[in-house]
Amino acid sequence: MKQGFSNKHCTKGPKSESCKISTAGRKKTTPPRWTNKGGQGGGKSMGCQLYDIEKVREIASQPMLQRLAEDNDIRQIDFAIREVKCDAVREKQIQEISMIKDKLSQECDYDYTDPNSINKKFWDSVDLRERERQESLLKEKYNMCKQYQYTMEVKKQMDLKTKMDKEEISKMEEMRREEDRRAMERKREVQKRSRDNINQLNSLLMQNKNRREEEHKMLDKKSLEQSLQYRQMKAENNRRWMQTYKEKEKERRARYESVVADLSQRTAADSTRKQIWRENGEKKKFHRIDEHKDKVLEEIKDAGVPDKLVYEASRKSNIIVNRAKASDPNTKATKTKTT
Repeated sequence: MKQGFSNKHCTKGPKSESCKISTAGRKKTTPPRWTNKGGQGGGKSMGCQLYDIEKVREIASQPMLQRLAEDNDIRQIDFAIREVKCDAVREKQIQEISMIKDKLSQECDYDYTDPNSINKKFWDSVDLRERERQESLLKEKYNMCKQYQYTMEVKKQMDLKTKMDKEEISKMEEMRREEDRRAMERKREVQKRSRDNINQLNSLLMQNKNRREEEHKMLDKKSLEQSLQYRQMKAENNRRWMQTYKEKEKERRARYESVVADLSQRTAADSTRKQIWRENGEKKKFHRIDEHKDKVLEEIKDAGVPDKLVYEASRKSNIIVNRAKASDPNTKATKTKTT
């Protein structure tokens, strides 16, 4: 469960007002106090407030209060891990700013505090721009002359091309007429060959039709023979299938009886395991908190947080869990019983 957060509240200085409010909201809620008004012998109280152990144990055994105590412990663990993340992001930002400053100081090639160096740099840049402008003008003049020569050559070539095109057009007309005549001759020959091919195909189709009719007659005879063989094979297969089905049914019944016996053993083991779990119900709450702590520590380790900060977060979360175990009335009751 990855939780997002911003970097604007994660500073190493004094905490802001919002951070104070959020931390104040995370404090653990203690059970109500009980005042010993009666005392021993019906005398007056000594003016001090004491816990009634039986009443506290009765209130803490309620499921809603147990859930609230668990959520408070989890929130404290998340807050400690969030502080570690903020410290890691802040250290990374400081390193990036220092690297940018070093890079800018290396790229600076003269001293800005010296006015003579600044003035020299300015006039050097002016001279460089003037030289570049003169060079560009000369290059443009050269390109214009070259372009004029190129246009004159192109014009000569176009005139020559028009003259040659006229001669080629006349030749192409003669060639086109000759091609049309040859095309007509080829077309007539193709039509004649196509008629001959059609006649040959018709004769072949008639031969194929007669042969196909004979083949159909032979296939009908074979299909009758195959249908008789199929019925015989089907009867034999049904007999074998019934035999195998009976054998498998016997095996399935034996397997079912073994599975039923195994399930009865498992249900007995599950009932004993549930009985043990009901007797040790106090361990369930802290087991869920430890699982959440381990999961969040693995997430920040995968995010690239240094090992030193991960160790600090695990130490803080262990302190919080031990404090919660110490303040839990159920654990106190078990300790008193053992003593």
